[in-house]
Amino acid sequence: MKRNVRKEKTKQIQKTLSPFTVGSPKMAAEVMETTQEITPESTISLQTLREELQASREAVLEQLKAEITTSFNDIKANISSLREETKADIRAIHEELAGELARLHSVQTETASNVEEMGNTLSETMDRVAALEQLQQVTAKECKKLQDKCLDLENRSRRQNLRLVGIKEGAEDGNLIRFLTDFFPDVLGAENFTTPVMIDRAHRTLAPRPTGEERPRAILVRLHYYADKLKILDLGKAKGRLVYKGAQIHIFPDMSPEVTRLRVAFNPVKRKLREANITYSLFYPARLAITVDGLRHSFDSPQAAEEFFNQKITKTG
Repeated sequence: MKRNVRKEKTKQIQKTLSPFTVGSPKMAAEVMETTQEITPESTISLQTLREELQASREAVLEQLKAEITTSFNDIKANISSLREETKADIRAIHEELAGELARLHSVQTETASNVEEMGNTLSETMDRVAALEQLQQVTAKECKKLQDKCLDLENRSRRQNLRLVGIKEGAEDGNLIRFLTDFFPDVLGAENFTTPVMIDRAHRTLAPRPTGEERPRAILVRLHYYADKLKILDLGKAKGRLVYKGAQIHIFPDMSPEVTRLRVAFNPVKRKLREANITYSLFYPARLAITVDGLRHSFDSPQAAEEFFNQKITKTG
C-alpha cells in the first residue's frame, strides 16, 4: 500500500516538471533522482521544490545570459579590432598603390616625352638622310662624270701609243727607238713606209726583267703622228699573223687598264664570231659592232653580245 502511494506521488511530480520548467537535461536528471528519493517521510513540499527549480532556472538563465553577453562583447570587440586593422591595411595598400600609380604616371610621362623627342629626332634624321641621299646621288653623278673625263683624258694621252707584244728581250740592242724605226718596215713591209716612222719615245713595261723562258716584256711606243699609229694598226690587221725573227708578235693600241679590262671582256664572243666568220669591230672605248646580213648591231656589254650571238647567229647557222 505504501509502495503504491509513493509511485503516485512520483508520477504527480513528473507531470508537474515539464521541459519548460527544467533548464537543462542534466537538471532534469537531478530532479528525477531527487523525486525518486522522496519518501513519505520527506518534509519538502511540492511548492518548495517548484521554487527551487524556478530559482535554479533563473540562475542558469542569468549565467547563460552573462556568458552570451560576454561572448557577444568579445566577438564585437574582435570584429571592431579586425575592422580597424582591415581599414588600416586597406589604407596602407591604398597609399602604396597611390604612390606606385604616381610613380608609374611619372615614368609614363617621361617615357612619352622621350618617345616624342625620339620621334622628332628620327624625323629630323630621316630628313637629313634624304637630303644626304639626294646630295650623294648628285655627287655620284658628278664623280662618274669626272671619272669618265679622267679616263677619257688618260686614253687621249695614249691615243698615239702602241703596245708591241712578243719581241724578245735584248733585241733592241740598247737603242729602242732606232730598233723600232727599222722594226716597222721589216715586219709590215718597207714599201709601206716611204719615210721613217717618227717615234717620240719608247720603253719596255716596268715589270721585272724576265729570265729563262719567261714571256718578254711588252714595248710601249709613242709615235709622233697619230696617222702613223692608224697606218701601223691597219697594216698589221691586213697582214694577219706577224712574225719577227721566228717569233710571233702582236701590235695593239695602248689604252688605260680600265678600258683594257672592258675590251678584254669581249674576247670570248669575239672568238665565237671569228669561228663563225662574222664581221665585227671593237670601237673605243669598248663597243662591239657585229654586222649580220648587212645590218650593224652594237653592244656595250659582253653579255648582250653573247645573248645576241646565241639567239640570232647560232640559230640561223
